[in-house]
Amino acid sequence: MRQLSATQLKDWLADASRARPLLLDVREPWEFETCRIAGSISMPMRGIPARHSELDRDQDIVMICHHGARSQNVALFLQHHG
Repeated sequence: MRQLSATQLKDWLADASRARPLLLDVREPWEFETCRIAGSISMPMRGIPARHSELDRDQDIVMICHHGARSQNVALFLQHHG
């Protein structure tokens, strides 16, 4: 697990030689509707325990939230669950 800046993520998404990561937005639905990165999917943090098996373990996943706390918590949860 590592942290990315917005600029690093922008560069990754612009690099056609790299596989595109799954952009997992863990904010609340109203936050996702207000502002989101194109191509991201919404899976609020509270739903991760019930839905984490839907995620591809072999794909790079970038968690997105407002300040980083929720995304870090989800990353730690997913890391703990393989």
